[in-house]
Amino acid sequence: MTTHRALVIDTEVDLADLLGYHLKKEGFKVAKAFSIKRGIRSAEEKKPELIIINNLETPTEKIQLVKKLRANPDLALACIILLVTDKKVQKKLEKKSRWVDGAILTPTKPKALVKEIQEILIKKQKQLVDLSQNQETGILSEEDLAT
Repeated sequence: MTTHRALVIDTEVDLADLLGYHLKKEGFKVAKAFSIKRGIRSAEEKKPELIIINNLETPTEKIQLVKKLRANPDLALACIILLVTDKKVQKKLEKKSRWVDGAILTPTKPKALVKEIQEILIKKQKQLVDLSQNQETGILSEEDLAT
């Protein structure tokens, strides 16, 4: 099993610790950051394959953080997941967002949350493999370039 590097960005220390604990149980190497500034710094230093963003002050801050992370070439292909509390926001992000790879509705049980995270990460890895194969064969669509 490959060990994935994960970063949890959350202003709630207890929630970040709980999520980190359950991710570690599943084999992830976990770093945590408790502010936007620390989250950006940690992501730049650790270059995680998975970034989970939870409680920040506003949803706008989450999107601004994601855009900053995506602007960094070392993080552009990272799997970014937002934890959200509103089902409408979750559905909107799942359908329209080109910035995040997944949105998970919380609260949920830790094991179910980790399972959803793993499913999104697997989907992201498959997309990257497909994109890589298309580049090798010279077959790129507009959809490939938009992701």
